[in-house]
Amino acid sequence: MDKIELDGFVCLVSMVRKAQKDYFRLRTSEALNESKRLEKVLDVIINSYFQSEKKKHQPEFWGKNG
Repeated sequence: MDKIELDGFVCLVSMVRKAQKDYFRLRTSEALNESKRLEKVLDVIINSYFQSEKKKHQPEFWGKNG
């Protein structure tokens, strides 16, 4: 993850935290929906990262000649 990607990730985490705090302060369905939307975006990015890392560390058996 380079600096630009890390900056974007940190910005997204900050947005998620703000949306969560807004929901707990306001308790509106709009605030809840925004918080959930941002959390889903964050979950997709985190899952994608871990899938990518997992592939890097898996041995490759198919298509290799002994």
